[in-house]
Amino acid sequence: MRRAITLGTIAVALAVFLLSPRFGRAVTVHNYRPDLPPDSLVSCWPLPDGLRLPFAYQVRRDRLVGPPGAERRELLVQFDQIDPVTAHRRLADAVRAARAPVRFVVRPLPLPPDQAERYVVRGTVLLDLPPSRPAETPACASPYTTKDFPPGLETAP
Repeated sequence: MRRAITLGTIAVALAVFLLSPRFGRAVTVHNYRPDLPPDSLVSCWPLPDGLRLPFAYQVRRDRLVGPPGAERRELLVQFDQIDPVTAHRRLADAVRAARAPVRFVVRPLPLPPDQAERYVVRGTVLLDLPPSRPAETPACASPYTTKDFPPGLETAP
C-alpha cells in the first residue's frame, strides 16, 4: 500500500511537471519600457539648455507645482556614491556653466557616519526649474516610459 501511494505521488508530480508549461505560464503582453538613453525621464522632460546633472542619480519625482500660469517644475533626484558637499559643488558648477535659472537644495540621507561608505545612495537634490515641454519622441509619449499613467489606463489583457 505504501509503495502504491509513493508511486502515485511520483506519477502525479511528474505529470504536473511535464504538463505545467502548457497550462501554467503567464501570457506576455509586451508592454515593457522601451530602450531609452540613460537620462530617460530627464530626456522626456528636458532640463534647461546646457544643464546636465553631473553625478549618478535616480529620478524620484518630477512634477509641476504652483498655480496655473505660474507653474514651476520640481525635480527630486537621489545622488549616488558622492558626499553632499561634492554633489552641491558639482551641481552649482553645472548650473553656473549652463547659466540656467535653477535653484536647488542638497540634503544628505541620515546614514550612520561610520557606515556611509556602504550605501550607494547618499542624499537627495530638490531642483526648482522652469516648466518644460515634453520631448516629441514616440518613447516619451508612452506612459510606460514616463511612468505618468493617466487615470483609468487599463493594463493589456
